Amino acid sequence: MSVSIDVAWRSLNKYQEELCGDKVEILKTADSDIVILADGMGSGVRAAKESRMAVSLMEDFYKAGFEEQAIIDIINKLLILSSSDDIYSTLDLAMLDLVEGTARFIKIGAPHSYVVGERGMRKLKAGSLPMGILEEYEPIIYEAKLEPGDTIIMFTDGIADLEDKDDDLHDAVRRAARLRNATEAAETILTAARQASGGLAGDDMTVLAARITKPINKA
Repeated sequence: MSVSIDVAWRSLNKYQEELCGDKVEILKTADSDIVILADGMGSGVRAAKESRMAVSLMEDFYKAGFEEQAIIDIINKLLILSSSDDIYSTLDLAMLDLVEGTARFIKIGAPHSYVVGERGMRKLKAGSLPMGILEEYEPIIYEAKLEPGDTIIMFTDGIADLEDKDDDLHDAVRRAARLRNATEAAETILTAARQASGGLAGDDMTVLAARITKPINKA
């Protein structure tokens, strides 16, 4: 069953930082739409450099047609070679096959995320260590069948850590996931996260919402 997606994201810099260390990219390939959410270690300019490097490498290798595991291994080794600069980044990927209506999630150091729909709220637990630390490791991988009305919620640890401890923020995630508009969902969660942090972000915050919809049949 083919589906389409409505994707939106919102970010907030850590208090007193000029740049957000998180990076979102949507990559379209012949087989799927790939949602990439990266979180550079730390915050500010340095973290932004880390996350953008990881995303740029990921995008280049996918476009070049490399296999998934080869891409992950190559990027990890390149980041390790840059370890003198302490370049580390988490990566959260959602590989969406819109023709088959399926998703493959790959977590590399990334926090938990959710798939919410009529079948309930499925929590995809946190992944392994960030890229650029260990020579060999296995990412955490999940697979899911997508249905119209499902919403994928992904966020960096600036929100995930708060959501683990704050019931109001967790309830906001539940409510937002059922909104029809991905932009409203992302804004609702970021607003709740800011409130949970006392109005000042203690870390970079990024939330991404991907709403699964039925494709429009054109005459």
